[in-house]
Amino acid sequence: ERAWIMAGKGPGVRAWMMKKRTFKIRGYEVTVSASEAFGHMSFAMLALSYAVSDMLELRLFAIASIGSMMVFNYWHPVGFTLWLPFRWNALFLVTNIAWVMSMMRQNQMQWIEGVVDIESIHKHIFPSLSLNEFSSLMKTAQLKHYPKGHELTREFDRSSWVYLITSGTAQVSVG
Repeated sequence: ERAWIMAGKGPGVRAWMMKKRTFKIRGYEVTVSASEAFGHMSFAMLALSYAVSDMLELRLFAIASIGSMMVFNYWHPVGFTLWLPFRWNALFLVTNIAWVMSMMRQNQMQWIEGVVDIESIHKHIFPSLSLNEFSSLMKTAQLKHYPKGHELTREFDRSSWVYLITSGTAQVSVG
């Protein structure tokens, strides 16, 4: 907590975040501090999240909204940090980031399902792996395109890759 108290509580940052500025928006004068702008941005992002149906986009809006609210709570207009909502928002932020990472790993798997028969690969090429071990292996899979004549590996070279050719042909030369 001490690091948070020292970061941004100095006269320069706090004064900048709290200073009221007046803007004209479509003929209306709006007076707002940077801190209040982050608070408004948080609620705007929350409102926009209701317009999306994709769960990944929803989580990204939540991350943006929560981050903005954390800035607002840290430099709150009352003049001191509101630690209770700040800490809860930090928890929600970490939770949403974890969900986004999980969804991105899951999306990475979806490309391969349309290209190859995963069950067949497990059954015929990796039968000794459990389903969990095979799933973990497939989560690291990457779709790559190589030009004709590209050399994937050489005899006796160590490689941490397993190549699965989904289309095209390959020539194997020994010796």
